[in-house]
Amino acid sequence: VKHLAATPLGMSVTFHAEILEVQDRRRLCRVEAFDEKEKIGEGVHERFIVNVARFASRLQAKLAGSR
Repeated sequence: VKHLAATPLGMSVTFHAEILEVQDRRRLCRVEAFDEKEKIGEGVHERFIVNVARFASRLQAKLAGSR
């Protein structure tokens, strides 16, 4: 995400996100941020859908010292 401008304290900020691509568990979004006067940030953001039960199981295995 690229920072474009500063926002004064107390000014409202609005964020927008648009999904650009869906591949399996991957989501690619375009993101933008605006204050009351202008665009203050823009970029792309990548996220993955996580199976929470599987993720938690892997963390427990790591804590227990196994793989």
